[in-house]
Amino acid sequence: MFAESNIDGFHAIIRKRVASLMRRVRDSSNSYLRLIAFRTYTPKYWMIGRPPTRWTDDFIKVAGRRWTQVASNRYLWRSKGEAYVQQWTSAG
Repeated sequence: MFAESNIDGFHAIIRKRVASLMRRVRDSSNSYLRLIAFRTYTPKYWMIGRPPTRWTDDFIKVAGRRWTQVASNRYLWRSKGEAYVQQWTSAG
């Protein structure tokens, strides 16, 4: 439809508008706008790869995904805690 009449489609128009806006912001004299444009454009600031390990990841390794339910059972949680301590003392 659009190709036959040599008219850009909706996504092409939006892509060109965003590119135009980014060019104007990067060339702006406003330092804050340039900083925002730099941070959104530079791959260094993109999240690439796996996020850093969280403290809950250790609990998930020992007690499983439902570690909060396991923690509500005192005896089961204590046994898992002993396994957790043994894991770190044998690795250390």
